[in-house]
Order: sequence, then C-alpha cells, then structure tokens
Amino acid sequence: MFKDGLIERQENPGDRRFLIITLTEQARKILKNINGTCNAYYGRMFDTIPVEKHAIIMESIGILASAMKILRKNDNSLCCKK
Repeated sequence: MFKDGLIERQENPGDRRFLIITLTEQARKILKNINGTCNAYYGRMFDTIPVEKHAIIMESIGILASAMKILRKNDNSLCCKK
C-alpha cells in the first residue's frame, strides 16, 4: 500500500519502535468511491424488498449488529476485532 501511494508512514515521536500509518488523499478518494458504490448497491437491493417488510429488515439488521458487537467484545478468537 505504501508503494501504491495509499498510506503514509511516520515515526512515532513517543516510541520509535512504532509507526503511525495514515491514509493518503488518494486512498481516501478510493474509500469514498467504494463506500458510495456499496451504499448504492444496498439501496437498490433494499428497493426490491416490499415496503411493508422494511421495518422488519431494519430491526433484524440492528439485532445482528448488536450480536456481532457482543461476540467481538467477548470472543478473542474472532478475526474482526475493533
């Protein structure tokens, strides 16, 4: 990613054993494009669901998100930790 110009590396002034990694403006633009593309796709997908089912879907997504947070907090073996 560094060679592709997507990240910048800086020494950590408080501890030289660590680097501070940040996204470049180019990477931020790519990320914004990916997010926009995904949001448009999910919007089109949601539009195919009957309107009377939208509330059920949104409630279910909230329940799944809560379950994922609980698992991420309590299970150190998961790959998707915050």
